[in-house]
Amino acid sequence: MTVTEQPEEFKGPSNEFRNGLFSCCSDVGICCKTCWCPCLSHKAVNEKMNQPGTATCLLSCWCPITWFCISSNQRGQIRKLRGIDGSAFKDFLLSCCCLWCVMIQNEVEVTPKADDQQF
Repeated sequence: MTVTEQPEEFKGPSNEFRNGLFSCCSDVGICCKTCWCPCLSHKAVNEKMNQPGTATCLLSCWCPITWFCISSNQRGQIRKLRGIDGSAFKDFLLSCCCLWCVMIQNEVEVTPKADDQQF
């Protein structure tokens, strides 16, 4: 008998974000925070990745045009850490077209679930 698929516990990472790009309201708290005060979302993502968050928050508040660059940069870092396929161009394009969705997806991705050990 030939085994065509490995058991679930032996499979590698899924190479996808845990939360879909258009699943923006899966976490209502993060959704509201991002929509009403996006600088706090940028800060939270940076801090959860052990990077300085206050400077990012201040830059985000002072110059909203940086939201696209900050979000695409954070998305790229998350992809690299999680082994998710993609490119910097796609990250920037998604940030330009669906900024709020990308920001929410970034924060949901770095926020540990109850069954996760750590980020």
